[in-house]
Amino acid sequence: MHWVVQHNLLPPATLAAFRQAFAQHRISYEEVLAVPFSPELPALQNPAACCVFYGATTLIMNAYHSARYAAGVCYDAATFTMANYEAQWGPRLLNHGAAIETLGRFVARPHAAASQWFVRPNDDTKTFAGQVLSFAQLQAWHQQLAQVPGAEPGPRAQLVFAAPRAIEKEWRHVVVGGRVVTTTRYQWRGEPRISATDVPAGLLAFVADCCATYQPHGVFVLDTARTDGHYFIVECNCFNGTGFYQLADIAPAVVAVTAWRAQNPA
Repeated sequence: MHWVVQHNLLPPATLAAFRQAFAQHRISYEEVLAVPFSPELPALQNPAACCVFYGATTLIMNAYHSARYAAGVCYDAATFTMANYEAQWGPRLLNHGAAIETLGRFVARPHAAASQWFVRPNDDTKTFAGQVLSFAQLQAWHQQLAQVPGAEPGPRAQLVFAAPRAIEKEWRHVVVGGRVVTTTRYQWRGEPRISATDVPAGLLAFVADCCATYQPHGVFVLDTARTDGHYFIVECNCFNGTGFYQLADIAPAVVAVTAWRAQNPA
């Protein structure tokens, strides 16, 4: 098994933790420079190897769309969508019951101008960060996008529109083969607060139950939240391009993903 890690754009401490994990566990790897928005993969030192890719969106999507390296990206465009999570997990989803449609269709609805809406992409490509906007702001945004050819999100892009919710805490989990490998709390009452110890047993039981019901891939990153006394799924992320809140999570994730990929080469 051979890892391909992008060395540009990654935080130096993250790159150092990957290097340490590879050295400690004797895992083959190489570092590449990926040019943002380039349609080409960088030349690889070991092109025939069974690979796992890690880096920014350009590298990951180019590998995913490559016939040779697609299996090295833990992603499926059809399953990593909020619409699919809604269908699979229903009320366990934080934004259960949200409207999923184009911006143009949503702003044509008769909502109050001052009403507040959380909006995010339906898919996992992160064309923009989730945010809370008023209905009037959404209408203005739609008009601005219409004046810029090729602007993202495009007129056919499916977006998620939901009522904002106050979140007490949020966690990130790396899930490999149905098993939670790492869990880190990254938010507490709206502020970035990192903790590896605030991991309630009830939370892990909730995640295990969700994974027993459905998994979008054999390897994925799951974000969860607690609000109103209950746990919910926030979203899933493609492992290959998702960041770590704790450097200590990198080594166990690398080991688990390496083993899973060796057992699932195609």
